[in-house]
Amino acid sequence: MKKFLALVLSLAMAASLAACGGQPEAPAPGGAEGGTPAAEEPAPANWPQGAVTLTVSAGAGGGTDICARMLLQKLGDFGNFVVQNDTAGGGAAGWERVKAGDPAACSEVIFYNTGLYVSYVTGLTDINPVEDLIPVACLPSGASQFICVPKDSPFDTVQDLVDYALANPGELQCGVELGSLSHIYLGLCQQSLGIEWTYVSTGSDNDRITLLMGNNIDVTTINQATAQNYYESGDIKVLAAEQGRSAFLSEKMAAVPTLEEAGFDKVNVNTELIVWAPAGGDDATYAAIFDAFKAAIEDETVQAGLQESGSDYYCPFNSWKECYENSVTNLETITETCKTLGLI
Repeated sequence: MKKFLALVLSLAMAASLAACGGQPEAPAPGGAEGGTPAAEEPAPANWPQGAVTLTVSAGAGGGTDICARMLLQKLGDFGNFVVQNDTAGGGAAGWERVKAGDPAACSEVIFYNTGLYVSYVTGLTDINPVEDLIPVACLPSGASQFICVPKDSPFDTVQDLVDYALANPGELQCGVELGSLSHIYLGLCQQSLGIEWTYVSTGSDNDRITLLMGNNIDVTTINQATAQNYYESGDIKVLAAEQGRSAFLSEKMAAVPTLEEAGFDKVNVNTELIVWAPAGGDDATYAAIFDAFKAAIEDETVQAGLQESGSDYYCPFNSWKECYENSVTNLETITETCKTLGLI
């Protein structure tokens, strides 16, 4: 009987190894041992298991926050989701909290933009955005950043601003959130225009709008949704689109020239909104998070609301692993850009 049982067990183990190919499967990125994404599709995951907090590392009322709250309309189909704005330490407090979170539950995720890459590359945080956290959903923007000045500014065109800056090097006060995407945009914009200005450390887009309206800064760059709202109300002037012209612009904003139309090089960095989860989770959980956000961003009601607000986000990827690979590439690109601008 003992020999018979031993034979049965041996055959069972052999069959098991044959089914698995005889080798353990390589871990996916974010797994306990790191590695590259596995090719197989994950099994369905039980996510969310409870309430999920979207930690938005940007102020309320800005483009990132607006998009997060729009997505809640559809995310509610998957469970209980809430938005929490947390800009403490430039967003680092929230990043640390999510990094330390339980990857099996992923009850708190980050909803922020590629500014986290900039913060990491320039040394404002030591949290690696593709190792310590795992980017599982990426929403590229078809919108542009816009060069903005106060409503009573003497500049009506980009050329007016350039002429003044060339005659008065360094005199213009340029508002920037250090270590953010605005730092990249303005650095590349300065190179394109061939001028010098003095950087003034500010907060988010909404903070810079307030400073513009108070004439505390002379120029800055603002996301499309926020710039359009304040331009329509006459509170600021918008001189140029840095990247290009979105299909979802108001008539007034559509009349604003692009940098290329004004005779300058466009800024070749675009915004992505990204959902980061704690590292160490499994493929199934990350896939479930991706599926929820993909369904939300592609929902007709959500898209209509985003377009009405001046935002323009979409989901071109078919899996969280594609988002991960895209993020690795973007991190490399931003690293090279920061080197070029002398920000490292």
